Amino acid sequence: MESVSNRIAPSLSLPVGPLWEGPGEIVLVGTGANAEIAYDYSWVVTKGADIVATGNTAEVRFAAPDDGVYRVQFQTTAEGTGVGA
Repeated sequence: MESVSNRIAPSLSLPVGPLWEGPGEIVLVGTGANAEIAYDYSWVVTKGADIVATGNTAEVRFAAPDDGVYRVQFQTTAEGTGVGA
């Protein structure tokens, strides 16, 4: 028997780098593992302690204001169940 958390495991579509700072937009796209399940999404993009972008749809867009390392947190939750991955 497959667990619910395995059926909703998120996946990401990331741009191929290197990516440069500046006015261009970086687009990250996430999906859940099962097309039959409706998902709620949560994104947080940070650089150090600064939040650069947040989102609650299947994609998040942001411009990198400076070069460096950015951390992306992405979570899917099966709508109405509270079970997330």
